[in-house]
Amino acid sequence: MKMNERRCYPFRLGFSPTPWNQGDSQLSDGPFRAADFMQRMSSLGFVGIEHGGQFSIAPNQFKQMLNDYGLQLASQRKTVIFSKPELRESELESLRKHVEWLKEMNAKHVIICEVGGSMHWDPARPQPNKDVIRLTEDQWSFFIETLHLAGEICQSYDMLLVYQHHVGTIVEKAKEIGKMMEDTDPQLIHLLLDAGHAYYSGGDPLALLNHYYDRIPYIHLTDIRQSVLNHVRGKSLDYLTSVNEGVFTVPGDGWIQFRPIFKKLLDRQFNGWVIVGGEPNLSAEDPFSHVSKSKQYVDETLSSFEASYQRMEG
Repeated sequence: MKMNERRCYPFRLGFSPTPWNQGDSQLSDGPFRAADFMQRMSSLGFVGIEHGGQFSIAPNQFKQMLNDYGLQLASQRKTVIFSKPELRESELESLRKHVEWLKEMNAKHVIICEVGGSMHWDPARPQPNKDVIRLTEDQWSFFIETLHLAGEICQSYDMLLVYQHHVGTIVEKAKEIGKMMEDTDPQLIHLLLDAGHAYYSGGDPLALLNHYYDRIPYIHLTDIRQSVLNHVRGKSLDYLTSVNEGVFTVPGDGWIQFRPIFKKLLDRQFNGWVIVGGEPNLSAEDPFSHVSKSKQYVDETLSSFEASYQRMEG
């Protein structure tokens, strides 16, 4: 199979440029220009990309580049603070503007992540922190209520709100994911499953996929370097330090077993977004080479199932 061949999987395979979301790295006029990035992602066979803040170019130019290279914008994550009453009005208005931008870019999914009380991203907290401030029952109820309002905004634009669980936030571990899913309307709130963040937090990505499959339209394929995770846990390092230590990587370069995840997606004809991502150290290796190796791993793994299905049908 050629590396630049776009395979016909039931889902859409994209890439998130998290390797470029470090320090001052921007996909503009520097060494990782937006046009070069899109050309290389397209040549590898990806059909879409995420916008993580790395594209410092005008929206109309960004949209034209997507068209030029035959790519779709999958989404762009927005951090929110839905747990604080005094911020509700401004946060929902900010979200509405974000949804309108995504709609203009022809995206269908709105990714959000609550950062109130988070380890690193709550602007009201001094830095650095090694803990998360958990919500009281009343704060949690307010958070859920605001989530539903956000879901209604997304629905009014014919878009899906997908919540990203994340290390160092109030929705991190499997128990917290479960509580949020139980407390929310499945017609309004969906889940972005991130394999690496689930594993980092002590969860089983496959178990989460199996349990919440009907509410998961969007998946991040991130991997974990187990030796680094052991070091991180042993030293009780905070999230950002662990990222800088190299705990995250792209699929095929770490510890997570993706074959059963891929099998589930193929068996169920998953038709959402599957986004390859990771956070390799820019100073240690060429990110494009890293991505290329991961794309080859994904394609070979998926193709092995395709071959077995063909033998069964024969």
